[in-house]
Amino acid sequence: MTDHRQSSLALVLVFLYCFAGLVFCSAPAEVGAEGSSHALLVPDDLRLPGVGEALLARAAAIATVYAEPPQVPAQLDVLPRPLPTSEPTPAPRVAMRTASFEPCPGIACYRIDIMRTIGDTSLQVDVDTLVFDLAAGRILSLADILLPSPVSLEAVSAIALAQLTEALSGEDEAAHALAARATAPCLGNFARFVLAGDAIVFFFPPATLGGDSVEVKEVRIPYLDLLPHLNIKVGYARAGDAASCLYIETVPPAGAAPIHDGAPALRIALTFDDGPHPAHTALILQELSKRRAVGTFFVIGSRAKDHPDLLRQIVLQGSEIGNHTWTHSDLTRLSPEQITAEIERTQALIEQVTGRRPALMRPPGGFYNRQVIEAAGLPLVMWSIDPQDWRGGDAGSVAQFIVDHAHDGGIVLQHDPRISSYESLGQVLDVLSERGYRFVTVSELLGLEGRTATQGEVWHRLK
Repeated sequence: MTDHRQSSLALVLVFLYCFAGLVFCSAPAEVGAEGSSHALLVPDDLRLPGVGEALLARAAAIATVYAEPPQVPAQLDVLPRPLPTSEPTPAPRVAMRTASFEPCPGIACYRIDIMRTIGDTSLQVDVDTLVFDLAAGRILSLADILLPSPVSLEAVSAIALAQLTEALSGEDEAAHALAARATAPCLGNFARFVLAGDAIVFFFPPATLGGDSVEVKEVRIPYLDLLPHLNIKVGYARAGDAASCLYIETVPPAGAAPIHDGAPALRIALTFDDGPHPAHTALILQELSKRRAVGTFFVIGSRAKDHPDLLRQIVLQGSEIGNHTWTHSDLTRLSPEQITAEIERTQALIEQVTGRRPALMRPPGGFYNRQVIEAAGLPLVMWSIDPQDWRGGDAGSVAQFIVDHAHDGGIVLQHDPRISSYESLGQVLDVLSERGYRFVTVSELLGLEGRTATQGEVWHRLK
C-alpha cells in the first residue's frame, strides 16, 4: 500500500466492531437510474484507488435493481405496497448509507445499507458488503476465507441457522422455513459479510427472512469456531483480543509458488517444545504475530488437554502444531504398542480441538531408535540449533547463540515453559529478519524440497 493510501486510510477508516453504529457522510455521490433518485453516501476521502470505484460500481448496480417497484411474494409483506390513489405514485428513492471500519491494517470493510422510500414510507430493503485486501488491491469473497470444501460451507450454514433460529423465536413456521432457505450451504447465501477482529459477520436482509422482520439480521461466527474450515491466519498483539488484531491474511493454495520480493529469503524454523504453557505460549504467539512470523509448537498431550484455546490460537495465528507424545516419556524404553498409544492419543486430542491432525512428531529428549521410527507413524523432527534454554540461561545468551548459529534451512529448538524462550524471541526475530531470514513452519521448511515428509524419515535440518 502506498504512503498516500496509508495516510488516507488512517484519516477516515473508523473502527466499528460489532457494528455499534453507522458512519454517515455529508456529501453523497449521486448515482441513479432514469425516473428515480439514488444516493450513495460515500466520503470523498474513502475513494482510494480501486476502493471508491468498486463502491460506486456496486451502488450503480443496486440503484438499477431498486429503480422499479419491488417484485416480492405477497406473503412477505416487507416492502410498502402502492395505495390506490388518483394521483401518480411518487418515484421511488433509494438511499445507500455506508459504514466503514478496519479490523486490522490492510483490510477495509464496508457495509452498505439500502433504504427505499416511496412517498412517506421508508424501509431498509437490503444490505450489501465489500471487503478489500488493500495490500493485494482486490476484493475478498467468502471463497477466499474458507477452505474449498463443501464441509466448510456446511459448517457456516449450521452455525448461522442456529443463530437465526434463536433470533426468530416467536415467529411462525414460515419465517423459520425462510431462515433455513436463507442459510442453505451455498456461497450466494453468505455473500454479505465483513471481517471483524475475531469473527466473520454475516448479514441477512429482511426480504430473505419474511415474517414481521423489518431489520437486517446479523450472524457473528468467531474464527475459532470455524478453525478447521478457515483459509486465513489471524495475528494479535494481545492473544485473543479482537481490538489488537494485527493482520488477517489469506493462505496461498497448497502447492502455490512462493512470492519473492527481491532476492529469495533464507529460511529458518523456530520450534517450541513441552507446551502449551498457560502464560508463555500466548506471549510467544504475540511476539511472532507482531512480526508476521510463525513457529512450530510440539505439544505434550497431557498438557494440551487443559489448554484447548491455546491450541486453537496457535493454528489461527498460522503456526503449526506437532506431536510431542502424551506423557513426555523416553520412547526408547517403551514397547511399540506403548509408543503408538503415546502418539495416537495426542494426535486424536489435537485433531478434536483444532480439526487438524499433526503431520510431524518430535521424540521427547530427542531419544529415538529404529523401533521408535517404525512405531511412530510420522516423520521425526529433530533440530540443528540448540541454545540449551532448558539449562536456565538468560534471554541474552539464548538469543546470541541462536543468531550466531543460524543457517539457511535450520531448525531451532526452544521450550515454551522456559521464560528465556519468550524473552529472547523478539531479539532473535529482529536480528535474523535484518539478515534476510524468513520464519516458516517445519512443514513449510521441509516442503521447500517439493515433497511432503514421510513416515520413517528423521529430519535435523532442510537437507
